[in-house]
Amino acid sequence: MTKKRTKLFSNPAIDEAAAGSARMWSARLVMIMLTLPLAYIGAGAGVALTWGGAILSAETLSFIATRPFRTDRTRSDFQRGLYLFSSLYTILAWLLLGVLYWMTGEPALMITALAVLAGQLIYVQGFMHGSPITLTIGGIPATAALIGAPLLIHPFEPRYQLVLVGSLILMSAFAWRAARLNFSTRAALRSATDQLEDEKQSVEAASEAKSAFLATMSHEIRTPLNGMLGMAHALESDDLSEEQKERVRTIIDSGYLLTAVLNDVLDLSKIEAGKLEIAPIDDDFHQTLHRVVRLFEPQASDKGVTLSLTIDPTLPQWLRFDPVRVRQCLSNLLSNAVKFTAAGRIEVSARAEDAPDGKRILISVSDTGIGMSPKAVDGLFTPFTQADASITRRFAGTGLGLSIVRQLARLMGGEISAESVEGEGSVFTLDFQVQEAEQKGPPETGGERMAQDDARNLLLERRILVADDNAVNRQVTRIFLAPLGCEIIEATDGAEAISALGEQKFDIVLMDIHMPGMDGIEAIRQIRKSPENWSCVPVVALTADAMEEDRARYLEAGMDGAAVKPLDQRQLFTAMATAVETRRRLSARAA
Repeated sequence: MTKKRTKLFSNPAIDEAAAGSARMWSARLVMIMLTLPLAYIGAGAGVALTWGGAILSAETLSFIATRPFRTDRTRSDFQRGLYLFSSLYTILAWLLLGVLYWMTGEPALMITALAVLAGQLIYVQGFMHGSPITLTIGGIPATAALIGAPLLIHPFEPRYQLVLVGSLILMSAFAWRAARLNFSTRAALRSATDQLEDEKQSVEAASEAKSAFLATMSHEIRTPLNGMLGMAHALESDDLSEEQKERVRTIIDSGYLLTAVLNDVLDLSKIEAGKLEIAPIDDDFHQTLHRVVRLFEPQASDKGVTLSLTIDPTLPQWLRFDPVRVRQCLSNLLSNAVKFTAAGRIEVSARAEDAPDGKRILISVSDTGIGMSPKAVDGLFTPFTQADASITRRFAGTGLGLSIVRQLARLMGGEISAESVEGEGSVFTLDFQVQEAEQKGPPETGGERMAQDDARNLLLERRILVADDNAVNRQVTRIFLAPLGCEIIEATDGAEAISALGEQKFDIVLMDIHMPGMDGIEAIRQIRKSPENWSCVPVVALTADAMEEDRARYLEAGMDGAAVKPLDQRQLFTAMATAVETRRRLSARAA
């Protein structure tokens, strides 16, 4: 019996009805204050006082009973039971007024009585139909009073009495039918909502599982890739024949191509999960375009393809935009253009149009490459899709780039379109929203923009602690740092790193994140909490975790920078120099 009562009281519709009653309490109180003088005028002080005492005590109890339902906290069966009792009490109090009016025998008050009694049935039908128990508690007394009053006291002729009672019965039946329909509709809607919520949770769980899998896959691939590329870079600096250098360069290019594929997959995953955000800053837009185009000039030149950039004179140099994502979009477009253009030219043009909330940038990349059919263009922006299988075989690639460009363009408030003629070439047009820059000029030089020569000079002959459980990774780091003449001490986990810091003085710590024993996160937390002087040592995370949220987590834990594997020398030097400068500024502020 107890289990049935608990299940009955746990109906969410009871909570919804109670919350609705709480919201209506003030309106009901106003209604009472307006009705009391009317009752006094029409039926006298006795009726007004009798009903006033009943309804005010009922609404006081209702206020107390519905208070727990004004918040999202968990409610007990007792609280639900108290609400149901207060609802019954309130309904009966209003019905009392109708019965008292009917008993006066005055035609006008008897009509008013029917209005009051019917009004309660309408209130129940509209606000208490969510569950069988609320509908029963409110509906049965209201129906009984509406039909019962004319049956018990009938001052009309039999035929008029028949018409009145019959009409009230029909109206009540219709009201119950409507309430039943509302109940069924509400139950179906709640069931559909619950199903959608379950499906949403399943989709979110699948998305989280996919993201976790991709992050793990990326980490596991980047770690050996770091060793492969590091050793390839070391070989490249050896005394090799031209043929051997070409082979090493092929290894390096292939490694970076695999890295680019990993980055594309992770970016697409973040976009689909809604976790990739645009981060606009004030920056030199012209310089951003020139830098990207310069990166592809050697590849185009090797194929005998002319690559040019034209910037409309009316396009402002300084704008507020996300330079990382703009570079990513343009790089993908140029990569495709160079890949699919065997001869001729590639032209990049940029212009701006006025927009209601800033400016709209349009960047076009046209080429004289192989072109595409209209059917191929239609599927061009679908992930993992290329124009046809033969293109995949001839030119390789995942087909991810253009899909990512479209998603990024939409995140930046724009779109990408393509026009192509098979055998003649293609034109891709990227447009997106930007704002006028607040700062029109180069920002102060900071760690992130530090020139490579400055970074190298800042790191010369430093004592560096490298904490990494992977011997190959430690060797790669040692090779990269060799030109700086640094003294390098190695540790295989966080505990060894902390022990070394307590015994020797270091200028910089390079800390891997995933290590057995004490990992990098726990190590940096203990370093920063230490009362010793070495608690302020610059620490750079060396990680195969490429997600932006991972980097943010490491910085929050106390790292001063992060370098993502596979490492390259420029990235490593910049991250280390940034960490040194960051700690220097923090120390200056503390002083």
